[in-house]
Amino acid sequence: MLEKHLHEEIWRLQGHDSKGYSDFTEKRDVEQTKSLSPELAHEQADCAVGTAALATVLPGFKFIHATAVVHPDAVLGKGVVISAFCTVGPAVTLGIGCKLHAGSHVCGNTIIGDYCKVLNGAVVGSDIPGQTVVGQNNTIGYNAVVGIKCQDMKYKDYVHTGGAVAVHHFCQVDSYSFLAGGSMIDRDVPMYMMVSGDRAEWQVKIIQQTYQKLFMNSDTEAGGLEDRLPTLELNEALANVPAVVLMLRSVQDCFGEERRGICKLHWSSI
Repeated sequence: MLEKHLHEEIWRLQGHDSKGYSDFTEKRDVEQTKSLSPELAHEQADCAVGTAALATVLPGFKFIHATAVVHPDAVLGKGVVISAFCTVGPAVTLGIGCKLHAGSHVCGNTIIGDYCKVLNGAVVGSDIPGQTVVGQNNTIGYNAVVGIKCQDMKYKDYVHTGGAVAVHHFCQVDSYSFLAGGSMIDRDVPMYMMVSGDRAEWQVKIIQQTYQKLFMNSDTEAGGLEDRLPTLELNEALANVPAVVLMLRSVQDCFGEERRGICKLHWSSI
């Protein structure tokens, strides 16, 4: 009943005769079924509960919750829904059918394409120079931050990082350095340095070196396998590599009382 009264009140505020409301609703339902795009029809289904349904029930209607703050210079497309406690800045453009969930914010010079959703707590765009552009049919997740100045103010604006870079805590990455995509940084990176690869790649190289020293050592003074094994086990650098420690322990176990020893034929380079 509340939704019906809201429909009738909007109809009256638009200057129409209240007696013609029933005829209008019947005609509207038929026309909208034919004219709605698949995306807008999907949005209409999502908004079917509560007053937000008005954004898709009435052609061109925009629903803005009473607690939302929307700047009058913002550009809002047809069918836009702005939920409770949202804010929309003066340089913002929201495309057709966009939906801002409760507590989300769009500010700065920002363009959001048609049929996008900004979920609860998300913040898109900021007042720093530049522009944030989001294409069509995107969903900005809960509490996501897009197009905003870094929240950690200790950063230095001249370090370039590729995608999926991880930096261990307490590491220092100095100015003008370049971290290639996928790099795993667990040591300091000096200025002007380019870093690529990850710790897994480094461990593979250490394993290869250990294998060569253990099984294919050309140094005649290094002794046999049984002599080289204890030397490698006491190496401090290798003791910090878990994969190497496990490999040496496995070799050592082969010489146990109930074991048959380690195969010594057909060693090959890796």
